[in-house]
Amino acid sequence: SGICQVGDGPLASVRCIIDSHVVGVMKPDPHIFDFALPFFAGIDRSRIAYVGDSVVMDVGGSTAAGLIPILVDPYDDAVDLVSCRRIASLLELL
Repeated sequence: SGICQVGDGPLASVRCIIDSHVVGVMKPDPHIFDFALPFFAGIDRSRIAYVGDSVVMDVGGSTAAGLIPILVDPYDDAVDLVSCRRIASLLELL
């Protein structure tokens, strides 16, 4: 496990960090998510959420990988672009 901190917010435990430069695959290619799935053994990918702030890279990639996309959209810029869950802040996940 590692620790991920965004801004001055609370620390959140994470199971893995995948670096596209290390694995050789980048979002929105859905195969990049395959590198993380072994860290979630026993959990079907359709029950795993991926949180990001890009409609194309994060929502598109995670949807193509069969994950649940959650878009960080603090200014409601994507209100008409996506049908996935949108949040204004990562604090909404706590």
